[in-house]
Amino acid sequence: MNYWLYTEKDLFTITISDIELKADMVKSFPIYDFVGIYYYDSIHTKDFIEGKTGAFIGGAGTYTAKYKSDKPISGVAINIMPEYYDMYLADILPGGFEALKEAFLYVNESPNIPELLLVLRQIERCRIEGAGTPLYFQGKVNEAVAIVLANAKEKKGVSQKPNREELMVLEKYLRENYQKDLSLETLSKISCMSVSKLKYSFKETYGVNISEYIRSIRIEKAKELLITGRYPISNIASMVGYKTQGALSKVFKENTGFCPKDFKKSL
Repeated sequence: MNYWLYTEKDLFTITISDIELKADMVKSFPIYDFVGIYYYDSIHTKDFIEGKTGAFIGGAGTYTAKYKSDKPISGVAINIMPEYYDMYLADILPGGFEALKEAFLYVNESPNIPELLLVLRQIERCRIEGAGTPLYFQGKVNEAVAIVLANAKEKKGVSQKPNREELMVLEKYLRENYQKDLSLETLSKISCMSVSKLKYSFKETYGVNISEYIRSIRIEKAKELLITGRYPISNIASMVGYKTQGALSKVFKENTGFCPKDFKKSL
């Protein structure tokens, strides 16, 4: 295993990976608010495509990755924090950190971006040390972000296709299938958007992420079923998409302040 990390205060990090696994592995990581660009010669996870410059949009929650022992992890990535936007982009890119996220989404809507790949390769092959280290990596990260912004501007000029129609189709599907186990991959296909673009567009439109939206539908449906008084709570749990009564009770109380049992009594 070779894993190299460079950190520039709270602005950005750079990672270079060359890892071989002895066995398949599943690992969970906390996800924070950031945007990332990467190029992996070899990787096996659902959100990263090997052999292509790509972007990853962070957010709250946990990310679970599945790694395969027959597929090494080899590549380079830059992760950029909101503080970077505040320092370098606030005066030239209106819209806050969300505007930078939107620009990064266009990386995934594009084929390989040669200029971006060149910068990532230069970072991957360089191990500069000494007083000039921060200057070098600041320059390379700034160059990469400039390429991403230029690519986004070009793509917007060619086509600014709205996502509203696709999201309306997806919203209808969620309301009709909220009781199912809905993966982002499935929803991505239904909406005809990449996973990254779907997550960003959905939150921009509805103000919550997809899992929060599904949860709100399930809670409303549970309330309706509790009001009828026709079903035991254990049945209602499975009817609205929860495997156990305890799972429903936990989410229901977090969102309403009542356990389902107490909510039913209060009617």
